[in-house]
Amino acid sequence: AEREQAEEETSLSDEILNLVRESEKRYRSFIENFHGIAFQCHLDFTPVFFQGAVEAITGYAEEDFLAGDPRWDQIIHSDDLHEYYKSMEKIRSVPGYSTEREYRILRNDGQIRWIHEIIQNICESSGSSQLVQGVLYDVTERKRAEEDRIRLSLAVEQSAESVMITEADGTIVYVNPAFGRITGYRRD
Repeated sequence: AEREQAEEETSLSDEILNLVRESEKRYRSFIENFHGIAFQCHLDFTPVFFQGAVEAITGYAEEDFLAGDPRWDQIIHSDDLHEYYKSMEKIRSVPGYSTEREYRILRNDGQIRWIHEIIQNICESSGSSQLVQGVLYDVTERKRAEEDRIRLSLAVEQSAESVMITEADGTIVYVNPAFGRITGYRRD
């Protein structure tokens, strides 16, 4: 009976080990293919873990951040740092607080990249914030596209040439101010 019990326990242990290995394999695959950065850190920016596309986004290796050189707040663009610190105060002081924010960072090679961050604090049973965790994504291309769209919109609005956009059936959906000056019709 003891031998059978030991075999059952060994079999159960093997099953648990296999489940743990499988779970670790899925986690590792997720992180290796993740196009953002997953992180958890102390409130002083000291990382507990910092994984994902760290080098692709920041130009620094994961190990650099884990060693504290640089700290995340040290690569934030100086024009965005005040707002970043202001939102960190809420993260530090409001239990269960979470937010999304966008700001710029300076890569190791000097390039400026836009970051979209989703962050939340993790509280102890006492309710005090101890850690923050979240994900970071590089949204530089989206920001550039938005800026291009704004520039194009301003150029069309300020153009001396008439610009009109219609639906396939001929319904006018947009005209610029020059259209009215040239045709004598009001925009509306």
